[in-house]
Amino acid sequence: MNISNQIYEIINSEDFNNRLEQINRNYPNLKQENVIRNAILEQFNDFYANEHVRAFAEHPRINNTRVDLSIVNKGCLAKPYKIEFKYHFCDFEDSFASYHNRINHEFNVRNSNMYILIVQTFASDKKETFDKSWDITTSFWKKNE
Repeated sequence: MNISNQIYEIINSEDFNNRLEQINRNYPNLKQENVIRNAILEQFNDFYANEHVRAFAEHPRINNTRVDLSIVNKGCLAKPYKIEFKYHFCDFEDSFASYHNRINHEFNVRNSNMYILIVQTFASDKKETFDKSWDITTSFWKKNE
């Protein structure tokens, strides 16, 4: 099975869905890109890692930045399989029409093999009520990401 199919299976699994529910419950005030990336990494290593294949976060370093997630195969792949993650909120839906420039940049700069865009959706009024009830502040809405 190829890596893209393995990642697809993880993302569509019941285990991952349960993990996303835990992430949303425990990190409602954070941008969850790294937590979700780590969940995929952990499930990949639980299901597919062996003495030749393993997932790593923040590897390799390219052009003074790190690739979000890579799958390294000691025996077969000359280069790691590189996956980039981006996380946005539902308020950015209007900007997705021109999003191809950002995706192309990731593939050109890091020579990525896969790009995973995570879009968090929620009712803004319910989120505001939740935050006020717990006296927390979240700053999700940076319009120029």
